[in-house]
Amino acid sequence: MSQGGETKTPTFCNFSPLSSSSHQATLNKLCEVARSSYGPHGKIKLIHNGLGATTVASSASQVLLPALDRGDILSRFLLESAREHVQRCSDGGLFVLLFSVTLVQGCLHLAHESIIQLCQASRVNQHLVELCVEYLQSDCCRCRVQVDLSSLDQLLSLTRTVMMSKPACLLTSEEVETMTRLVLQAFLQTVPDSTNAGQGLGMTVLISVLGCGVEASRVRPGLLVNATTQVDQFASLQVLQDEGIVVLHRLGLEVMDPLLRLTGARPIGSFFSEPESTTYGVLRSLEPLKIGCKDFLLLQPSRPVPVCTLVLCHRTDASLHELKIVCKVAEHLLQLVLKQPYALFGGGCTESHLATFVRHQMQEVVDDRLEELQCPRATYIKVAQNFASCLENVATSLKPDGLLHLVDNKIHHHWLVPASAPLESFWEIEGLQCACGLAVAHLNLSWCTLGPTETERKFEGQALPATLPSPLLLDSFSARTNALLVAVEAARVILETKLIIEESH
Repeated sequence: MSQGGETKTPTFCNFSPLSSSSHQATLNKLCEVARSSYGPHGKIKLIHNGLGATTVASSASQVLLPALDRGDILSRFLLESAREHVQRCSDGGLFVLLFSVTLVQGCLHLAHESIIQLCQASRVNQHLVELCVEYLQSDCCRCRVQVDLSSLDQLLSLTRTVMMSKPACLLTSEEVETMTRLVLQAFLQTVPDSTNAGQGLGMTVLISVLGCGVEASRVRPGLLVNATTQVDQFASLQVLQDEGIVVLHRLGLEVMDPLLRLTGARPIGSFFSEPESTTYGVLRSLEPLKIGCKDFLLLQPSRPVPVCTLVLCHRTDASLHELKIVCKVAEHLLQLVLKQPYALFGGGCTESHLATFVRHQMQEVVDDRLEELQCPRATYIKVAQNFASCLENVATSLKPDGLLHLVDNKIHHHWLVPASAPLESFWEIEGLQCACGLAVAHLNLSWCTLGPTETERKFEGQALPATLPSPLLLDSFSARTNALLVAVEAARVILETKLIIEESH
């Protein structure tokens, strides 16, 4: 009994959590949700919280991960790891979930077969991800592109990859191109020019307009505010209007920061004291604007300020909500490129390349390193094979079923061809490209099925061409490398968990 007389539920202890069939079943469900939602061909999920809220259609990790937070404690930890990554990098939440879950499942299977010990697998996984990240950050990396910030092609490729990644946006190919250019246009307007380089990045405000087609979306310099909540013609504020002062109210917290930047105004603490002269902001103009059935006021600054408004239009509320999420992700990834001007090849090509790199490393590992890891060579190879297979599993999740997944012998990229095509003559398929668009099939290339092979796969790491083709599928370097580290760290915690203590109140 507790001090207040209430009965206290006994503390629950589970000394072998990973052997529980219920935990394994939950991992299977997480894996299936992540795999089936991943990439541009992912299946849209309908989500309802059962508390009277509306049903949401989405495949975005920002929506899916919170909705999945109803499993056991191990799955909740994996979900929380993926959510924390999304909060930091915006993109790659489903990658974290899929890679960490499959990594855990593969190691559990090897341990069940008495091939490895989980503590050994955990150490080897950590070693392998460190090798992968070290390779990705090195100058000899052949799946990394240095982004030329003065070239629009690579910035467009990076933005386009994001815009294509969420099928719930329901965008046609023309609408993808429209939104790609608008998002990049809005981002570039927030980057200060050389004369204002010291003021840092500006802001893009997203405004949603329901009922119009996507083609009605626009970028407006300055700030658009909703005019439907303002006092008609400011009739009750004639004294302030006569002094050239405009009062806007009920704008919302999201608009306040860009409004203060735009006008140079300062918030006041109280209406009961006379504001100082420095409190007031200044505008060049204030214009009424109608978009669809909504009325806005367009605020134009009196000086160069990197603030703009991206007006998002769509025909349905669900697609408009998804589009707003994707645009925010794309903007954040472009901001990350300014800090680290690199990108990785998309379409599963980086995962395919890294899997070949790992399979090569497992053949090259020296005895001293095995001694440091306290791991026999045979165990190291089994764990490395599982690590590589999990990377390849991510790559194959990006495309629909019914296609053959291959890897080439030169740059080790991901290729997709009809299952009926003969392996020796893929180069004859007109215009056949790898998944990211970098390489075109030719006579000197050979392929094998993506996955483990009995023969050793040579890692050539062929140099990238001096001029890259366009368009390409490019992923965020910062987001993907962080996702790799987070996924392996989350898997390591799960694999090294010996005891679960749960208290119910």
